[in-house]
Amino acid sequence: MDEMNYTEFNAEPNTEKTPRYSEAIVSRAPLMAKWLMTMFWANIAHIIINFIKIEYSVVYTTIQNILIAICSLVICLSLFKMRGEDERYGRAALFQLIPLVINLVPTLVMDSYNTLVWLSVLVSLIAAVLTLLATYNEFHAHSCIVGGLDCELGDRWQKLWVWQVIGITGTVLSLFIAALGAAGLGAVLVLIVAIYVLVIQIIYLVTLYRSAKAYRAVAEGEGNAA
Repeated sequence: MDEMNYTEFNAEPNTEKTPRYSEAIVSRAPLMAKWLMTMFWANIAHIIINFIKIEYSVVYTTIQNILIAICSLVICLSLFKMRGEDERYGRAALFQLIPLVINLVPTLVMDSYNTLVWLSVLVSLIAAVLTLLATYNEFHAHSCIVGGLDCELGDRWQKLWVWQVIGITGTVLSLFIAALGAAGLGAVLVLIVAIYVLVIQIIYLVTLYRSAKAYRAVAEGEGNAA
């Protein structure tokens, strides 16, 4: 009995602090770290370009739209590059790419003001549905792939999906009310939804950055295959 106690209490403690991950996580880490971080910076650039306001000019507006389109294409490319890890990334890229094209329709149509208003609403509705599909596929792919590395981040992506649905629904509703002629109520709703969407966008960026950092830590060797 004394010999057993001596062996038990004098055994060398397990000092290994390096976390161990599955081979799948370790193997995908470099790709996920690269493209998640690329998505993060493309989203940051997209927001900055949208918020920069200079005295209106056709040249500036054209350049701004081109830069925004480039940022959106980089985001689509990032999603497409990650499709090998989860096919939902590929679907998300497709659903994000289509609205870039259909949003050009109102600018190409030369017609009456009322026609353009309703056409813009119709295009916005279609874009909203596609954005919803893109968001569903992207966030659930993140939840699965990132959740395998960090359960807390996986759960956060699930919650963000629900919060995004609320924001998209509110945006469509406010645009529809404004198109019906209730400009005052529509303006109030647009403001409320804009603030809500801004908060969700910040949470999205923080979660995206944390996801990229988590995979970068694994890619840089701060974890071993189990």
